[in-house]
Amino acid sequence: MIKKVGKFILSLLVILGVFTAGRNLIGFLTIDDAYRQSRLMVEDLEKEEQIDHLFVGASHVFCGIVPQIMDENLGGRSFCMASSEQPMNLSLFLIQKAVEQYHTKHIYLELSFSNAEKWHIGNWLARYYYVTDYLPFSPQKISFLANLTDVNSYVNSFMPEHRSYSTLFDPKEVNDILSRKLAGDDPSVPQTNSYIYEGRGAVISEEALDSHGIFDEYDLPSLNSEDINKAWKSELMKIVSYCQENQVELTLFEAPVSDFLLSLWPDYDAFHGYVAGVAAENGLPFYDFNLAKTEYWPYDPALFWEKAHLNKVGRERFSDLFCDVLTGRLLPEQVFYAKVSDRAESYKPCILGIYYRDKKHSDPTRTERQARIISNQPEKITCELFCLTEDGQREIISTEMDNITLNPYETRDYHIEYRDRESRAVLGETILKPVTAEK
Repeated sequence: MIKKVGKFILSLLVILGVFTAGRNLIGFLTIDDAYRQSRLMVEDLEKEEQIDHLFVGASHVFCGIVPQIMDENLGGRSFCMASSEQPMNLSLFLIQKAVEQYHTKHIYLELSFSNAEKWHIGNWLARYYYVTDYLPFSPQKISFLANLTDVNSYVNSFMPEHRSYSTLFDPKEVNDILSRKLAGDDPSVPQTNSYIYEGRGAVISEEALDSHGIFDEYDLPSLNSEDINKAWKSELMKIVSYCQENQVELTLFEAPVSDFLLSLWPDYDAFHGYVAGVAAENGLPFYDFNLAKTEYWPYDPALFWEKAHLNKVGRERFSDLFCDVLTGRLLPEQVFYAKVSDRAESYKPCILGIYYRDKKHSDPTRTERQARIISNQPEKITCELFCLTEDGQREIISTEMDNITLNPYETRDYHIEYRDRESRAVLGETILKPVTAEK
């Protein structure tokens, strides 16, 4: 009887071992995460013994915070616990992990305006899996994933390789994944989105936007204080309550985005007002660097590698400024305006860029492109948009700033001459390189 039980247990262990080995092999062959920031972040996280200053949020955190600068100015050990489009309830889960495991006593929570509207939109579960796939199994992780979805999604939540097993039937893709993984975790190898992993959850990009302006497309959010997702609000308040109950300091902040992007968010002041209200009601500091005065945070697209994310120069400058505010070297009333329009009016009228949207034509081989010219003070200027012909003559495209039809396949530079609306004096000319649509 004892031998039979022993054989049964041994057989069960063998089956489990083969099953686990098979899962790991499939995952190794099909999950393309060789340079994924969140995987490297979790691996670094598990090496930490104590984290004194934890910066939590989405990509604005891992692109914007320099842990070494924070260490030097704040003392102790800093870490960026952030992932792409990180949901607020995942941030709460990670904060609880940090307080319990790393004895963290100060949380800095970044509140992305665009993330406040992204809840259960598109492939929303992937935003959790970016992190949970790499966290070690624990009762807390199992409980979090079990409560996140219904039973039908458990196989995806607890078996990451199941989500990518179809890749096994694409030999080229498997070969590409293997090549990247066998090369090792070389932090000097750029990821597809133009940055490299630095360590402690942070990344660096050496790229920079054109200092003349931005030519880009964007899904415009429309968000006021009444429309902020209720689940987002609820999780924010849970974080506030958790920190209060556990005597953890909590600082709310907003990392800067480009003035071009800020100009596309008409409801930003309402969002800022909501967060400022939460902070005031709970006695929390709130620093919104999108409202920073230009003498402290200038209008300069070259501080960004992408319209919403700081590059190497920008992140260092922002981290220095953040520390100046946190340590009291600069007072909030010195640094911040009351509203976005105050910042926009603080520097001369200029062209921030061209915003465009592409849509398919009734002819599937054609694309239509609608655009508008973005300025910090559009009410004060008029514009003439043109390209130059081969003999140097102006080919006028539009004298309006909105509802402009562009050729999506244009390869020539766009020139924008802008004038004072009243005096008609020429204020300047901006030259932008177009983004050409695929045919």
